[in-house]
Amino acid sequence: MIGWADIYKVVVAMVPLYVALMLGYGSVRWWKVFTPEQCGAINRFVCYFTLPFFTFEFTAHVDPFKMNYLFIGADAISKLIIVTVGVKLARNPNSYACIIGLVWAFIANRSVAFRDAEHNGRFYIDHVENWHRNCHV
Repeated sequence: MIGWADIYKVVVAMVPLYVALMLGYGSVRWWKVFTPEQCGAINRFVCYFTLPFFTFEFTAHVDPFKMNYLFIGADAISKLIIVTVGVKLARNPNSYACIIGLVWAFIANRSVAFRDAEHNGRFYIDHVENWHRNCHV
């Protein structure tokens, strides 16, 4: 059962993310702090540098002997469905936006692919909290 303490932990972990997203949106949309070229450079940096290293750091600390194999099977089936739907959408040239949304769904699904038995089955949020605790910024 999900209690109020669990909801509080999720909200506390998500508020910095959404504040950063809103500040980034406002800095481009309303305050014109960044130009479109600078936004493209930031997107390339995140896509080619930050995301692969963060994904590697996340998967490097996963113990394969403590995984929930039913969960991994369900995750693999959901990814197969996503790929199948993506192939069907790719055949229709008018579905560019749907394909982009499907790619983002696949990326989001990849982030929570593993359960960590050390944290009693909690998902990715525990790893983010530990990363923030260990980061001395």
